[in-house]
Amino acid sequence: MEEEDENEILLKTEMELHEAARVGDLGLVESLIDQGVNVNAMNEKDRTALHLASGQGHVEIVKTLLDADARVDAEDKFGMNALLWAAWFGKQEALHALIVGGARVKCENKQGLSLLHCASLRGHLNVVKYVVEQLMQDEPMNPDKILTLDDKEEKQFPSPPILRRRMPSGKKRGAWRGLDASEKLERSLLNTPSPESQGGRTPMHLAAEHGRTGVVEYLMNTGADKMAYSRVGLTCLHFAAKGGHQSVVNLLIKSGVEIDARDNDGKTPLHCAAEEGHAHTVETLIQSGADINAETYLVFIKDDPDRNDEKEMSPLHFAAMNGHTAVVKVLLMHGCDMDASNHQNNTALHIAATSNRPEVVHQLVNAGCDVDVVNARNQTALHVATENALTNVVETLLIGGINVHIKDKSGRTALQMAARAEHITITDMIIKADKFFMKKQMKNEEFRRGQEKIQFRKDQCEEATQMRPVIWKLGTRQLRKDEWKKLAFVWGFTDAHIKAIEHQFTGEKSWKEHSYRLLLIWLHGCDENPVKGLYEGLVGIGRKDLADQIRRRINARADGNGGRCSVS
Repeated sequence: MEEEDENEILLKTEMELHEAARVGDLGLVESLIDQGVNVNAMNEKDRTALHLASGQGHVEIVKTLLDADARVDAEDKFGMNALLWAAWFGKQEALHALIVGGARVKCENKQGLSLLHCASLRGHLNVVKYVVEQLMQDEPMNPDKILTLDDKEEKQFPSPPILRRRMPSGKKRGAWRGLDASEKLERSLLNTPSPESQGGRTPMHLAAEHGRTGVVEYLMNTGADKMAYSRVGLTCLHFAAKGGHQSVVNLLIKSGVEIDARDNDGKTPLHCAAEEGHAHTVETLIQSGADINAETYLVFIKDDPDRNDEKEMSPLHFAAMNGHTAVVKVLLMHGCDMDASNHQNNTALHIAATSNRPEVVHQLVNAGCDVDVVNARNQTALHVATENALTNVVETLLIGGINVHIKDKSGRTALQMAARAEHITITDMIIKADKFFMKKQMKNEEFRRGQEKIQFRKDQCEEATQMRPVIWKLGTRQLRKDEWKKLAFVWGFTDAHIKAIEHQFTGEKSWKEHSYRLLLIWLHGCDENPVKGLYEGLVGIGRKDLADQIRRRINARADGNGGRCSVS
C-alpha cells in the first residue's frame, strides 16, 4: 500500500514546523508557534514535531513544544512516542526533558519494546544508564555487580541531575516534584522479555543480538540475567554467536555463561555460529570448550515439516548445508566427526551434495570422509546429487572416487537414475568415471585421491578437438545401426553403460545419437593414440574397410600437420 503524500496531510506552516523541529531551527519554531500553528499536527506516519525534535536531540525545541502544549505521549503508527524516539536515537538530554515535561516512563511501542529495550537494541549506553539509574525504583543490589566506570566514561556519560518533573497542570509556572515510586520502572525490567511476537527477548538479549558490547557488560553488571532464555530458548550467547559478534561472545564466555546451552531445538551457540558462517566465532567457541559434535534434538515439529531436516544435526551439518567453507575448514581442523549422521542417516557429505555445495563436498572428500556411506534410503551422496541433477557436485564426487555401483533401496544405481531422468551429462560422466576406475583396477594402480588431476566433463584437449569431426561422421553416417554396441563391447563398456546410453530416445534414428555419445565417452578416456585405438576397434567389429578409409583420410590430413594423429 502506497504511503500518502505528506503534502496532503500537513498545511504549509505545519510542514515548516516539522522541518524546523527536525533541523533544530529554534527561532522558526518559536515564530510558527506565535503564529498559532498546530504543534500536534501529524505527518503521514502520525509523527509530530515533538517526535522529530526528540529523535534529533534538539532539547530547547523539545522544551518549547512542550510549553506550547504539545502532546508529550502522542504515538506514531508504530506506537513510538517522543520518549521512545529519544531512547531509540540515544538522545539522553531530550529524554530527560520529556520526562520533566510529564512523559510516561512506563510506555511501549506496538512491538512491546520499552525504553530499555529500545536503548539496548540500539546500543545507547548513555540512555541505558539513565534508565537504570534514574528511572528505576531503588532496590538493594549486590555492590559487587555495580559497574564502575573510568574517568573517560564518566565524562562521556555524565550522571544526569536529580530528576524533578513539572506538575501536569503547572505549565511554565507550575509546581515541581520528584518522580514518585508509582511512576518509576520496576527493576525486573532488566529481565523482562519482549512479547512473544518479538521472540520474548530481554534488553540484554537485544544488546547481544546486535553486538552492543558496552550495553551487555553494563546490564550484566547491574543485575541482568546473563543466562535468561528467549521464547525459543536462546541465550545471550546464542544471539551473539548467531550474529558473529566476537567481542560480545568473548565477554559472555569470560563471565562464565554456559557455553553449550541448548535452545528449544537443541542448538548450541556453536550450531548458531556455524549455521551463519562465522568462522572466528566458531574457533573461539571450540577453543573455549564447546562440544564440537553436539547434535540438535530429535523432535517432530507438526506445523513446520521443513525443520524436520534439522534433527540431530551437528555444527558441521549446518556449515555444509549453507556452504560455509571457512567454518567447515575450522571444524575439520579441530577434529570434528565428519561422518556423523542425522536422523535420516545423512552425513555432512549428503547434506552438502543435496544443498549443491561442491566446494564443501571437495573439502570433505579431500579430508578423507567416507564417500560411500549411505543414508536411510541406502543412497550415497552421488545418488542424491544425481537425483537433483547437480552436475558440479556429481563430478566432484566422481573425482573423489565414490563407488558408482551402490544401489539404493529401490535397487537403482546413480547411473540408472541419471539415465531414466535423461540427465545426459551426468550419465556420461558416471560412465567415464566407471571406466577410469575399472582401468585403474585392471592395472592394479592405486587411486590417489586429491593427487590426480582428472575431470569427467567434455574433453577440451587439442587431440580430442581434432578427432571430434571424425567421430561425428563415423557415428552419424558411417556406422550401421547395431555396430556402436559391438564397438562398446570391444572397448570394454558394460551392459549397464550401453543401456544407460540407449535410454535416450529422440526418434527412429536415436541410435545415431547413441553412436556419437559412445565415441565421445571412449575418446575422453582414451589413454593411447586415439586414431590407432579407433582403427583397432573398427577392425575388431569386422569393419576393416571403414578402418582403412578413416586411416587414409586422417594420415593424409596429418601429413600437412607435422604427422599428428597418424596410424603407423
